[in-house]
Amino acid sequence: MFKHFFLIALVGCAGQSLILSSCKENVTARSDVFHYNQHNPLTSLDPAFAKSQSNIWPVSHLYCTLISLDDSLKVVPDLATKWAVSEDGIEYKFWLKKDVYFHKNECFGEKRTRRIVAEDVVYSLNRIISKDVNSPGSWIFKGKLTEDEPFRMEGDSVVVIHLMRPFAPFLSLLTMQYCSVVPQEAIE
Repeated sequence: MFKHFFLIALVGCAGQSLILSSCKENVTARSDVFHYNQHNPLTSLDPAFAKSQSNIWPVSHLYCTLISLDDSLKVVPDLATKWAVSEDGIEYKFWLKKDVYFHKNECFGEKRTRRIVAEDVVYSLNRIISKDVNSPGSWIFKGKLTEDEPFRMEGDSVVVIHLMRPFAPFLSLLTMQYCSVVPQEAIE
């Protein structure tokens, strides 16, 4: 390791000057290491368990949801390009982007990545309501979904969600980190 020293001098009008200096140790950077500082303990990076602020923040940077909230709290596309709600308010249909891929990982085999498809969304949402997973986020769907096939895919780029009855804030619930899309290969 060695140190770099930087000195910048700026001279402005009327003889005023500003001098900036910096000293930095040259540390060998590794592209496979992510450094993250947080004073609260991180208990899980699994979106199904993103119930505390210390887990929600990193999960929101690692995973995507169908839709998200912008800085004005307006629902905007994330993995979905668009969506439609049936006239009776019980069917939500989402069209997925076709150019979004999972991060490279050995769980995907030789290609090390693959495109996110409707099956991934259905799998991820089913995990939230699964009694085996016991996600603390299951409350967002409790009493809202049809019991028979609440999440369905149409081909590889359309996801359909069926509600028992209309629920106006449903889109906002889908922006929660619990609804992040994960690959089944990585979970298993």
